[in-house]
Amino acid sequence: MGELVTASHTVAMGSYDNAYCSKLFRLLKRSGISFVSCPTESIHLQGRFDTFPKRRGVTRVAELDRAGMNVCFGQYSIKDPWYPLGNGNILRVLDAGLHICHMMGYDDLQRCLDFVTDNSTKALNLGNRYGIAVGRPANLVILDAENDYKAVRKQAKARVSIRHGKVIMQRIPEQLSYPALPPSASAALKAPRWRAFVAPSNRSSTVSRYPNGGATHSSRADRCDTALHSAMPDAPPPPAYCVA
Repeated sequence: MGELVTASHTVAMGSYDNAYCSKLFRLLKRSGISFVSCPTESIHLQGRFDTFPKRRGVTRVAELDRAGMNVCFGQYSIKDPWYPLGNGNILRVLDAGLHICHMMGYDDLQRCLDFVTDNSTKALNLGNRYGIAVGRPANLVILDAENDYKAVRKQAKARVSIRHGKVIMQRIPEQLSYPALPPSASAALKAPRWRAFVAPSNRSSTVSRYPNGGATHSSRADRCDTALHSAMPDAPPPPAYCVA
């Protein structure tokens, strides 16, 4: 079944020794299965009855990723006894996962949205139901951020949510003023910085990214610009770049 199978949590892997994990990883990679970690729930539930030192109780996300296996983050507890603070905010989950799994390196942060977007899509086996291309579902979220790093660092809010080609949510940006600054500096601080993100068709709380190398994806960027102007004709032209 391979890629049709997803193993969730796998929290015991966080307690396996390296020798056992090394043997296990070879078998898991051959299987082609995916993994989903729920870092907020796992860090709360696992190891809570341990004495010190306490286990983190989260699976080996970074190690799975670097071994070439597909792994993503998720959240399944929304304000319930297992995780009372769950709210479905996938960027908050991503932030927690990066912290807990020691994934603060440059390369991890430059592609961190993969763990809640492209990798999630592969785990869900969405295939051609995901991405920007003719005939695919027009489902996307536009975040107020320029790249992966800034999206997670500032916990960027969704500016626009589009479902099946229709705008279902549009956020009015916050109005900030800087009385102590000259007008030119104040205007520069308030200038909009856009980046568009594609959402897997059946995960409204999941977002996908447009990479920094937009100049190498000009045809995709043109298609994305067209989609954005169709949805928001009065908006200023955004520097949006997209990946299918």
